[in-house]
Amino acid sequence: MTGYAVLWREGKGCIYAGKVELGARDLTLEGSCHGRRHALRTIPYEDLAGLSLTRAPEERIYGKLTLILELHGGGAVEITSVNGVGTVRDLEERTASLLPRIPVD
Repeated sequence: MTGYAVLWREGKGCIYAGKVELGARDLTLEGSCHGRRHALRTIPYEDLAGLSLTRAPEERIYGKLTLILELHGGGAVEITSVNGVGTVRDLEERTASLLPRIPVD
């Protein structure tokens, strides 16, 4: 299992600080928002409709390059790195390698 220290959110909701782990069949996000609200979210790879990296600064989390996981049926999960741009690109590449059938922008 590969893991990364990240910030993440669903939609325009609370930004969680925590981690993402890439497993064989799904990815798991875990973190807390403002040190109080804990969340654990598991997303099966088959639920992903696509991956993209943000282009415009206003689409980013705290202005950082952000990976968008587009979900079947609508909605998205946005992830950015605590450690830097290289981590987001690595996360995109590793996730895409587990999902050769989905579009990557």
